[in-house]
Formats: sequence, structure tokens, C-alpha cells
Amino acid sequence: MHTQRARIQRAFAARLNRFDYLQRHSSDQEELLSLLAGILIRIDRDDSYEDVLERIADVGEPALDDLRQLAKTDEREVHRLGIRDGALRVLQSLKDRRERVASTPVAVDTPRSTKEIGDIR
Repeated sequence: MHTQRARIQRAFAARLNRFDYLQRHSSDQEELLSLLAGILIRIDRDDSYEDVLERIADVGEPALDDLRQLAKTDEREVHRLGIRDGALRVLQSLKDRRERVASTPVAVDTPRSTKEIGDIR
């Protein structure tokens, strides 16, 4: 049993390393990021699950389809409720991020008068 747990942890670490690599070097490969996010979200019993959820949120749009599907998990599937709750939290985090970005004021560069003190134009 202990050997099986160690094997699962090594597989998890390998997937997480691949996730990090893709995020740094191949961010245009949305399908791979989506697949990886879909795998990582299902590792809800690992001690580092909260970190995994944050990383999945960093994937953004490519993870949405898997997250939405997992959010529909039936209440009767008790063994998957942790995964469903994680998916719901990541979806909420993505929604919050999108709302923050939408409400952030954008600085507009306007021409200044040449009569201002300190104007070097």
C-alpha cells in the first residue's frame, strides 16, 4: 500500500513538473494545458491540493471546459465531491479575476500642454 502511494505521488509530481514546463515554454498549447489541468484537479487527496488549484486557475481559459464538467458532479458521487468543490472554487477564482480586470481603470495618455512646468517636449 505504501509503495502504491509513493508511486502515485511520483506520478503527481511528474505531471506537476510537466504542467510547469508547459506553462513556461508552451503557453500557446491550450489543449495540453487543458488536459493537464483536468488531470491535476482530480488529485484532491494530495496534501498540496490547494497549490494545485491555484496553478489550475493560472491556466485560465483552457481549463474551463473540464472545470465546468466537474462542477456538474452529482451529489450522490460522494467520492468526487472534493473534486467538484475544487472545480467550483477555481471557477469562482477565474470569475473574480475576470471581474477585477474588467473593473481596473485604464490609463489614457493625453497630450499635455507645452506650457506645463517641466514639459520637455
